[in-house]
Amino acid sequence: MSAPPLPDPLGMPAGALARPVDAVESSVSIRAAARHMAECGLLACPVVADGLYLGTLRQSDLTKSLAEGIDLDTPVDNIVRHDVPTVRPYETGAEALRRLSESGEPVVVVLDDGGRVVGLLTAARLFSPPRQRNRPKMVGGMATPVGVYLTSGSTSGGAPWWGLVLSGALMACLLLVAQAGATGAGLLVPLRLQAHPAVDGALNALTFFLFMGLLRAMPLAGTHAAEHMTVHAIERGEDLVPEVVRRMPRVHPRCGTNYMAGLTIFMAVAFGPTGKLRGEVSILLGLLAMFLFWKPVGSFLQYWFTTRPPTDAQIASGIKAGQELLNNYEKAPNHVASPWRRLVYSGIFYVVMGGWAASMLVYWIERVLRVPDPWRVSL
Repeated sequence: MSAPPLPDPLGMPAGALARPVDAVESSVSIRAAARHMAECGLLACPVVADGLYLGTLRQSDLTKSLAEGIDLDTPVDNIVRHDVPTVRPYETGAEALRRLSESGEPVVVVLDDGGRVVGLLTAARLFSPPRQRNRPKMVGGMATPVGVYLTSGSTSGGAPWWGLVLSGALMACLLLVAQAGATGAGLLVPLRLQAHPAVDGALNALTFFLFMGLLRAMPLAGTHAAEHMTVHAIERGEDLVPEVVRRMPRVHPRCGTNYMAGLTIFMAVAFGPTGKLRGEVSILLGLLAMFLFWKPVGSFLQYWFTTRPPTDAQIASGIKAGQELLNNYEKAPNHVASPWRRLVYSGIFYVVMGGWAASMLVYWIERVLRVPDPWRVSL
């Protein structure tokens, strides 16, 4: 079987062709900027002020500075060039080539619509696509019943928004089932012991582990693992192919399971048996326990409960979501998203919406069926 043809670089988005570079601040010295360019092997270096593109420093500008005897400790913004061509990440390689040809400059600077530097594009990178794609440094995601959802904060790929709604609804239903199971177990406890704090704590723990067991039994746990493994591959710069993604870890340090573990530890210590101490002491103990154990406990829960080895189809779902995310990221008009945009793209609103809808549906079913109070559950 012949290899698939390589994509035409002139038809690719400039964001996919650009070489990511670290810009220098306008306040740094010419000497420090020159050292940065030498260490990184740059023909030119973008200069920014407060994170926004100001201009470009070229090798010829450094040569001129030395020839004219300019103090090398002078801020670099005194010699920066403002006429180096720029291109947006969603514009094509052909457009970048036109601007390189018209300007005669060695590079074109790729900027997002917010004026932030995406990278540099030289004529050499237009001969063939770079092997390493321009990709986000950090990726978030969620598992849904219809596949993996991934986001860079400014764009996304994979499962649609309604998949996130379904994920929230499923999680709420699993929690309600776990609560119902714990409620049933509580009714087996002798009446004289039901009001004992230890019984209440045991039933809360039973609810938690029932929920975790149900989650582990669901296909969603395998999708969750595929999400983590795809995120690891993207953040490590690996190719998104099954044999690579499959060897990635199932546990991820930024998983929401870790944050849930931290909150659970804090609540258990601050308002559990130590709650008989002074309130400030209990809270401090809770914070200390959370700080020490949230990651180990979260990793344990991820490995044994919230993820499980993914199937080939789930790995394929993660790869598909990752490829969509990278394609969208390369064309994104803005790579640095506002806090509000990051919150929206995180998908949490859709998950909460699904959880609320499921709990309200269960509430009205209980009302219609006139379920006795001891058996009613709610989030």
